[in-house]
Parts: sequence; C-alpha cells; structure tokens
Amino acid sequence: MKQIFDMHNHSSFSEDSQSAMGDMIGRAAQLGLKGIAITDHVDFNPGDEGYQYFDERGFSREFEIQKSCFNSELKILKGVEFDAPNLYPDHFHFFTESDYDVLIGSVHMIGDVFVGNREKLRHLSLEGLFNAYYKNMLEMVESGGFDILAHMDFPKRYYHCSKGDPELIDAILEVIIDKSIALEINTSPLRKNYNETSPGRDIIKRFQQLGGQKITIGSDAHSPEHIVRDFDYVLNMLKDFPGLIPGYFEKRSFFVS
Repeated sequence: MKQIFDMHNHSSFSEDSQSAMGDMIGRAAQLGLKGIAITDHVDFNPGDEGYQYFDERGFSREFEIQKSCFNSELKILKGVEFDAPNLYPDHFHFFTESDYDVLIGSVHMIGDVFVGNREKLRHLSLEGLFNAYYKNMLEMVESGGFDILAHMDFPKRYYHCSKGDPELIDAILEVIIDKSIALEINTSPLRKNYNETSPGRDIIKRFQQLGGQKITIGSDAHSPEHIVRDFDYVLNMLKDFPGLIPGYFEKRSFFVS
C-alpha cells in the first residue's frame, strides 16, 4: 500500500456520508496508504438531495485540524467533487481560486432528476438515459477547469449495464485527453453488486487507444471500511493497460504515484 493514493472519498461534509473526516483519514493511515484525498460533494442543482449542503468554511477548518494530527508520511489532499461545474461557473470559480489540491468533475443528474431515479426517467430508454447523461458530461468536459473526471459511466451503478453512443463516449475521452484531465477508475460498482469498475474495460481500452495516459484510482468511499476497497482488482487490471499512468493531484498538479 506504500504507493497507493485513494483519490475519491467522502466525509460527513457530504450529505450522503455520516463518517467523520478524522475517521476516514485515520483509516488511510492505519492501512499504510501513501495518500488520501477527501473530496466531498458540492451540489448546486436544486433537485439534488445534497443541494447547498456543503459547508466550505467548516470543511476547510476541519481539514486543517485533521491534517495537523497525522504525520507527514501520509499525504492528505484537500478536494471536492463538484457536480456539473459548467452549469455553476461563479460557484466553481471560488474553488479554482482557492487552496484545493484536486477538483473532481462529475455528473449525477439529468435535468433536475438523479440518474438513478428510474421512476422519474421512465420516459427514456436505457440507451436514451445513458446518452442524455453523456451529453451532459460532454458539455462539462468541454468547459473544463477540473482535474479528474469521476465515474464516467455512473448510471450503471443503478442499471447494471453500460450503454451509450460510442461517438459520444469517444468525444468525451478525446476532450479530457486534450485538456489533460485524468480519467478516474472508480471501484464503487464492485461493492454494489456489479462486476466491473466505472468506467469498465471497454472505455478504459478506448481511452488508451485514443492516447490517454493519466488516471487516478478512487474508492468513492463514504465510510472508512470502503477506503481502497477493490484496489487489488484495479492494479491487476492495469497490467493489461501498460500505457496508463496512475497518479494523484497535489496543488492541482499531477504526479505519478
């Protein structure tokens, strides 16, 4: 675990986590990780359950307290997972100008509806749902300004399949490669009764074919026991993709882990 960075984790400053930040960091230290990023949700879509939940001042204060409690062998990185930053540029600008190590961009919503809410999205076929999601993602990555693209095929957590127009997927990958945005390999589907990471092998392979290299690995943990869960699966899978470069962000710069 000495060179492992878990770049995607949530504490109680996210609406969907009850875990104290200190407990998350303490677990990383106990496991002997090289580094952990605390990347709590920032949501400004009124339809999201986490709408304006994030307390930036409280988060920053607690982060500094917790960082001072651990020795320098563990890198503790300050981040956020910002939902659709392109739609809220004024709010997002604050984070780009602040002292964050890493900004994660993600898409969780189609309009004002969570992508996992099949009842409200029943008017869409699964293919249509994935394509609507990817169109939102393409707009987000074209706007850029963040460091990591999170869980690229996120809806499969809820529908246990991965669909979508290959041209849309390629367009997203081409943009993040051009903008030097890292592709996250997110392990959370593996503990949610699915058999691959997000994204899965097909998208990872296509990313490599298009010339992509920079990746990060994230557990998307919301509790200490899920930190670095299934990273052994990812590290074994990466043997099939020797051109990919796992790394981490510190002060918004990418470093090889």
